[in-house]
Amino acid sequence: MKKMLLLLVSGLLIASLVGPALADPCNIAVNPGNPISIIPDGSSKTSVPVFITDITSRIPSPHTRLISVHTDDANLHVRIFGNGVDITTSTATVSGTYTYNGIPPTFTMELWGNKAGGVTVTDWATVDPTGAPAEFDVGTSSRDVNVPEFPTVALPVAGVLGLLFVFGRKKEGL
Repeated sequence: MKKMLLLLVSGLLIASLVGPALADPCNIAVNPGNPISIIPDGSSKTSVPVFITDITSRIPSPHTRLISVHTDDANLHVRIFGNGVDITTSTATVSGTYTYNGIPPTFTMELWGNKAGGVTVTDWATVDPTGAPAEFDVGTSSRDVNVPEFPTVALPVAGVLGLLFVFGRKKEGL
């Protein structure tokens, strides 16, 4: 009886360790190491790179993957494009499919709007290693999008205008 209980517990322990090992999530880096800032005029676009790495090798290439994007504020708009994907949103989650052929994909993300917020990018395989439809090899990255404060923008502009005024007055001989 003890041996059977030990065998059962050991089997359950091994099964619980296999689940996380099979998850094997991919990694998403959105503008790695740099903050994301937009000009709050509603139309000026800021472009940043999106890198998808560590995609599982247990699904044979080529295979279909899904990339989705979501913003948490209706005044923040985002577009992701590249690798046959071109999706745009503000607040709604939208997705596009692409074919992974063994080379880590890179996308471009454009952001614009008049308010700060957050953006979330998710990427996953549309099939698991058995070929069944599933969300597998999922990676997610959330980033804050900042709007520079007024002094950050106004002080350099005022400084440049002041220098132009001083040098302009010197040329006039006044």
